[in-house]
Amino acid sequence: MEANHFQSFRLTSRIIKDEYALLPQFTENKIFCRSEEIKLIEGLRPITEGKPAENIFVHGPTGSGKTTLVEHVLNDLKINSKAVVVLTNGWDQSSSMSVYTKTAEALGEIFFRRGISTEEAFERIVKRMEKTKIPVLIVLEDVEGLVLDGEDTKLFHNISRLRNKKVQFCIICISDDRTILSNLVPKIRDNLRFVSIEIKKLSHDQLLQILNNKAEKGLVPGSYSKSVLEKIASKEAENSGNANIAVEVLRRAAKTAESNGTDCITVEDVEEVCYEFDCYNLNVPREEKIITNILRTGGKTYSEFFWLFSKQLARTSKRVRVYLENMERKDLVEIKKVQRGKRIIFEYIKLK
Repeated sequence: MEANHFQSFRLTSRIIKDEYALLPQFTENKIFCRSEEIKLIEGLRPITEGKPAENIFVHGPTGSGKTTLVEHVLNDLKINSKAVVVLTNGWDQSSSMSVYTKTAEALGEIFFRRGISTEEAFERIVKRMEKTKIPVLIVLEDVEGLVLDGEDTKLFHNISRLRNKKVQFCIICISDDRTILSNLVPKIRDNLRFVSIEIKKLSHDQLLQILNNKAEKGLVPGSYSKSVLEKIASKEAENSGNANIAVEVLRRAAKTAESNGTDCITVEDVEEVCYEFDCYNLNVPREEKIITNILRTGGKTYSEFFWLFSKQLARTSKRVRVYLENMERKDLVEIKKVQRGKRIIFEYIKLK
C-alpha cells in the first residue's frame, strides 16, 4: 500500500508536540500587569455588589496582553456575579445595531435587525434588563472599528444618556490607539467617564517567560535551548515587544528545524525565520500593508488608489477611508481633503 504522506509527516514531527499551544488563540494564564489588573478589578468590583461599575478604556501596544488581561479578570467576574458579558470586536461588529443584536441574544431577547431602528433595539434591551435585573458588560475589542469614522456612535450616546437605576450597563473598550476615544463627542466622554488603563510594551524578561511557558507546553523537551528563547526575546524586545510575534517566531523556527530534518531548534533557524518571513512586521494589519505597497510607487488620487486597493481586497469605500484615516493618525500617510457641501472628499493620498 502506498504511504500516506500526511500521516508520515505527522509521525516524523520530532520537535512540536502540541502546535495549538503555540498559536495566538491559546491564552496564557500568566498575567504580568499586576497593578493594571488590580485597577481593572477595582473598576468592575461594584457589579458583584449590585452597583454600577466604571466604564474602562484599556490601551497599549499590539501583543502587550490587553485582551488577555481583560479575559482573565472577566473569567473571575463571571463566577462572582450574574452579569452578562458581551464580547464584541469593532471590526466584526462595526455598527451600534450589530452590538445591540449580540447583546440582545446574550439576554435571550431575539429580534430581527431588518425593520427595527437602533433606538427601538436599545429600548427592548433596556426593558429586558429591567425585567431580569441582570447587569450587562459590553467588551469592545478593537473599538476603533466602531468609532473611527465617528458616524455611528449611537451605542455610546444611548448608554451615556440612560437614567434608569434598574439598568446597569458597563463598557470596556480595548485599543492600540490611546487617543481613539477622542472620536466621541466631549459630552459623551464626560458622561461615560472612562477610567484609562495603559498596558506597557512587554520587556525582555516578560517575553522570555512567555516563550518558556509556550515552549514547555508546545515543544518536545530537549528540542530547544535557552539561547534560542533568549534570541527571540531579545529581538522582539528591541522591536514592538509583541508576545504574539515572539511566539510565532518560535513556532516557525520549530517548523524550519523539522523541515531540515533536525531534532533541535538552533539560533540559525530563528535568524532564517526572521529574514525569510519578515516576522517583525507581523503586527502591521493586512490593510495597512496593502496601502503601503500601493503608495510606495508614489502618491495616488483617491479613485486610482481605491481601484488598486479593491483589486487586492474587497472593502467598501467608507471602510477604506477609515483605514486611511487611521494611518493618518499614526502619521504614516498624508491625505489631501476637500469639503463639498457636508461631505469630506479624499482627493490625493501619499506616504509620509
